[in-house]
Amino acid sequence: MPEYIESFLKKHPSHPLFTSEILNAKKLILDLSPQNLILSQLLKKNNLSHNFLNTVNHYILTALQHAQTPYSIGRYLEKRVIYEGTREFHLGLDIGAPVGTPIYCPWDGVVHSFQDNNRPGDYGPTLILVHEWGSVKFYTLYGHLSRKDLSTWSLHKTYRAGDLLGHMGSTDENGGWLAHLHIQIIKQLHDPQFQPLSGDYPGICAEQDLAFYQANTLDPAQYLAV
Repeated sequence: MPEYIESFLKKHPSHPLFTSEILNAKKLILDLSPQNLILSQLLKKNNLSHNFLNTVNHYILTALQHAQTPYSIGRYLEKRVIYEGTREFHLGLDIGAPVGTPIYCPWDGVVHSFQDNNRPGDYGPTLILVHEWGSVKFYTLYGHLSRKDLSTWSLHKTYRAGDLLGHMGSTDENGGWLAHLHIQIIKQLHDPQFQPLSGDYPGICAEQDLAFYQANTLDPAQYLAV
């Protein structure tokens, strides 16, 4: 996989994903790891599927209220306790903000694919852009968006840096989560377990697959203005 993507992105700063008000606002750095004993205990008490997402959302909402901010950050490659099953490492960056928050294009790009991943705990409406400059090529994924944005996307549609991409979706349309953007920077859009890929890419993985996904994704916080 090409290593020059990292150096290229460092030389080409992104357009901010959000307005200056959000960029400059206080953000709570979430701890969703096994070391968070309070959250771990809450999830053990509410381990039935229909209660699981509600427990996670309530915990985050309470933490935001205590921090006196509506904005949060969920970390890249964090090992998390909030998922059911063996996949527990988070492969993107989460930025929490109110429902309807607009999201802007970071670099010039073209729509690769999109779809509504309409399952509990999934992405909900999801957009993937491909970015190309000469021999440099990579992808960005935007998950948990609003269903109203689906009608504005089309295959091969061109976006310029700073164009409006979409909006943060509500809990009843974004997979069941508290409103946030899940963003990934992906080097090569292929996956041995999920071929072909269209409007989707794994956002979490098991420890046994971590080396592959860590090599194929970048930490968005290192390259995006959030």
